[in-house]
Amino acid sequence: MSSFFSFRSRIQLHQIRLAKWLGVTQSHMNMAEAQKRKLPTEAETLFIHFNQLLESIKNPASPWPGLPESTITFPKKTEEFKRKRQTCERDIQGLRKQEMKIAQQIEYQETALAFGKMALESAIILENPKLKDILEQWFEEVRLDYATEGPRALKSIRFQLEQKQRELDFLAAALEDYASGPY
Repeated sequence: MSSFFSFRSRIQLHQIRLAKWLGVTQSHMNMAEAQKRKLPTEAETLFIHFNQLLESIKNPASPWPGLPESTITFPKKTEEFKRKRQTCERDIQGLRKQEMKIAQQIEYQETALAFGKMALESAIILENPKLKDILEQWFEEVRLDYATEGPRALKSIRFQLEQKQRELDFLAAALEDYASGPY
C-alpha cells in the first residue's frame, strides 16, 4: 500500500483532490500512487509536508480542539448562509400571510356554505324554481372553491411552512458550524 493511498484513506480524500492539492493531474497521481511514476519535486515536498502534519496529530479519534486564538473563518460560506437565511425568513413571512388569508377565506366560504344550505332548504326558495336554480349554481361554485382553495390549500401552505422552518433551522446550524474558531 502506497503512502499516498494511506494518507488519502486516513483523511477520506479522493485521489483527484490530492492531485489538485499537489498541482498534478489525476492520472499522474494515479501512476504515482501505483508506484509507476514519481511526482515532481515541488509536489513531493508538499506531500511530505502534508503527511508530516497528519502524523503530528496525536489522537486522531478526537476532533482537533483548535487554537484559542484561531482565526480560521469561512466568510464566503457565512455570507451565503446569511443571505439564504434572510430569504428563508422572508419566505416564511409570505407563507404566514398566505396562511392567514386562506384561513379568512375558509371562514367566509364556510359561512357561505351554511347560508346556501339554509337558503336552499327554505320554503321561499323551494317555491321559486328559477331562484332555486340560480342559488344551486352559486352554491356549487362555492363548494368547488371550498374544495380547491379551502382546507386543502391551508394544509399545503402549512406543509410549505414546515419545510421552510426546517430549512431555516438547518441554515442556523450551518452558520454556527461556519462561525469563526476555535475549532
